[in-house]
Amino acid sequence: MNRTITPRLGDLNTLQKPAEATFAPAFYLALLALCAGGTFWYWRQWDHDDGFIVYRYVQNLLGGQGWVFNVGEAVNSSTSVLNPVLTALFALIPGLSIPYAAHLVGIFSLVLGIGFLGVTLLQQRKVTLALGLLPIAFFLPILQTTKGLETQLFLGLVMLLVALEMRGRDLAAWVVVGLLFLARPDGALFGIFKLFSSFIQNRKIPVKGPLLALTVAAPWLIFSAIKFHAIAPASLANKMTQGRVGGLNHGMDFLALLPQIIRNLSAPHSLLLLVPLAFFGAVRCVMNRDWPLSLPGCFAVIQIGVYTAIGVPQYGWYYAVAVFAFFFYVALGLNEVVALARAPQVRTTLGITSVAGLACLAAFQWAPSINTQLDPREAAYREVSQVIRERFSSAKTIALEEVGTVGFLVGPPLRIVDLMGLTSDNPPYYLGHENDRFFSAPPELVVMRFQGEKAQTPQTVSWGEAAIYTDERFQSLYELVWRTNEPRFPQVALFVFKPGVSSF
Repeated sequence: MNRTITPRLGDLNTLQKPAEATFAPAFYLALLALCAGGTFWYWRQWDHDDGFIVYRYVQNLLGGQGWVFNVGEAVNSSTSVLNPVLTALFALIPGLSIPYAAHLVGIFSLVLGIGFLGVTLLQQRKVTLALGLLPIAFFLPILQTTKGLETQLFLGLVMLLVALEMRGRDLAAWVVVGLLFLARPDGALFGIFKLFSSFIQNRKIPVKGPLLALTVAAPWLIFSAIKFHAIAPASLANKMTQGRVGGLNHGMDFLALLPQIIRNLSAPHSLLLLVPLAFFGAVRCVMNRDWPLSLPGCFAVIQIGVYTAIGVPQYGWYYAVAVFAFFFYVALGLNEVVALARAPQVRTTLGITSVAGLACLAAFQWAPSINTQLDPREAAYREVSQVIRERFSSAKTIALEEVGTVGFLVGPPLRIVDLMGLTSDNPPYYLGHENDRFFSAPPELVVMRFQGEKAQTPQTVSWGEAAIYTDERFQSLYELVWRTNEPRFPQVALFVFKPGVSSF
């Protein structure tokens, strides 16, 4: 949509001269590169089981097996389309592993989005907001983990969309809307926002822009409809089922976790300042009819509201955009406070103090909470993967609840039987309704998790595996051959189908 850009004074008293107008973006991009490089290096070794699910899709894609988790099964459990495709392209670079390629996709996405938006904000003299984006985007722990592998890509595209809207590049913005849908299906909300905004401003519904977005998304929609008989991944429906059966908190409990996450990311008593600033930034955005800067907030409110209503469980990545939006409006609120000062010297002092405050929050509150060391669970899954490769390399099937790490590290042709029913062509066995089917063709290997250091008991087994483990047929068919003794995380155990025993 075309709109006139009116510069406003929310700066550090910069961009007053042509030389400064050239220097400020260059200095900003240098800071951006420094933050991005440091973040990539710091997090390069960190991975999570859910990210490995995507890595296995990429692994099969590069191996010529197509878009599959298990070879020969038409199941799409990847939330994002764009992220695996970009990861596969990056992984074609000689010497670059799939996990490293995925980390680079996330960092480059943030660099593109934050860089483009930051320069745009500088040109509009919103320097406090531009600088505040750097610690928020690169040091918030919830944005740097691969638990929701597409999060960085999605947020990078959101920031790019905001920048294009600020510049009045309507058609380019519609292309980004198409990419946002491919990055995550709920990205389609931004298309709805744009249609609504266009109708309010022009009293008509645009045609060319939505067609561009549809053109971007159409190849995948057609492919998905033909191969999977669906246009959306199976992940959301599966998570909703998990919420309904009580495996994880959902509904109002899901909503209640959001302020707790924000509180944990805030210094003691700082919420007394951060909440009013975020509220002030959002209100000023509405009062100024600043449509582009309202996009992150609109999306976050609707997303959290819908997820609360439909009952998804408390998975951390569902909160990432909302947490980012909160601190985005904190930075915008600071920018607006700076803009209220009339004296240039006061604006400069307030601006420097505001940016320094956000930097201190990142350095003294966020940074100490970051632990990029391999957590005990991932260490255990990597260890059991090595045991499988060395001792059971001829095995063709394995059943487990968390399928990513083992699935990727052992790799195809090992077929994964996902007890949650998400990545493989079988029902969710954790519900206990299809045990006969499981034991009619029992997998050769089964991985289970148990709480604490005690022996394996029905009381300590993970809830997603309890239905199978507590079935008397499991004890008859399987024997324990290996287990880890990591006290800080549930014990991981490997069971093998007993030789010479007939299945039920």
